[in-house]
Amino acid sequence: MATADWPSTGIRLDLPIPAPATAARRTASLVVSRLDLEPPVNIEELLRARAEVHRVDWPHKTVDAILLKLSGHSPSVYLRATDNLFRERFTMAHELGHLMLPWHLPRANCAIGTGNLDLEKYSVEDEADIFASCLLIPDAWLLDLLRVHGDDMSEILRELNSAEVTTIAGLRALRRVLISGWIFVAYNKEIIATPGTSAHELRNMSVRKARRRLESQCYASGEAIVNDFTVRWYQMFSPAEPPERDPADGRTLHQQLVDAISMVESDEHERTHLANVCNGKVGGLLREASGRPATETFSILKYRFESSHVAFLLEQPDFISWLAEKARTIEAGDTKAKKGRRK
Repeated sequence: MATADWPSTGIRLDLPIPAPATAARRTASLVVSRLDLEPPVNIEELLRARAEVHRVDWPHKTVDAILLKLSGHSPSVYLRATDNLFRERFTMAHELGHLMLPWHLPRANCAIGTGNLDLEKYSVEDEADIFASCLLIPDAWLLDLLRVHGDDMSEILRELNSAEVTTIAGLRALRRVLISGWIFVAYNKEIIATPGTSAHELRNMSVRKARRRLESQCYASGEAIVNDFTVRWYQMFSPAEPPERDPADGRTLHQQLVDAISMVESDEHERTHLANVCNGKVGGLLREASGRPATETFSILKYRFESSHVAFLLEQPDFISWLAEKARTIEAGDTKAKKGRRK
């Protein structure tokens, strides 16, 4: 059995995709690449190439599909007939995930998916959901939208309509490729924040109160219609141009960071700790945003530090200069493996 979509349970601030889902994401990306797929993906054709598909009526609304893989027989998928085409498309992609991820079979059926991204309780149902999302709304396609439309989030959201998926499925897919600083409100009850976005204070608020808070704190906001539902978006960071490095400054970037920290901290052990914290925050963004424009990553880095316990470092010019150079490093796609470049 399987549910057809990510569950909608009210205010939910999602965790990043956990490590066990990496294989599902990569498998979907490989299928997309080899078959040159782009939205709207003909998911029924893909599923019928691997299984017999039957659309049937049954009264159990909590179960959208049953997959049978019996010895000596081709797989059979039984889909619950609904009047929601987009929900059925996600169901078919979910079942295809079970068929293409070899460790999911043989199984007579599987537990109803919970959408739980807790690593300890992570299930094959969650993995099939990740596969479905990455197949119907490919990462490469989403990244192209970001390159074309930049920060025009209303237009990016409108483009999601061409994927023919439910509103929440589209937003959760978009969340995969966005970095910090974006918050979405859908169905007037569901709040989705991108990884690294400061939104903990929203957990215990009503959605109405949360929206008022977002309106007062955001840099920009807007809305768009996705699958007949209004989605409101909030950009929580303000664009900032990274300052140029003084060509006469012969210090390494590490020394520049140390000097900035030394202006506010005298204890050597604490200075080392702060340097590690700063490098960790930047390193995380390097993995998420490698190749993105320096202006974008510098703005995001400032936002991340503004909402952290080391925000006081932003008052130091050397620290701002260090962030700017790190943003340029991210734009160049530099990693620790590139020993020939100055860090």
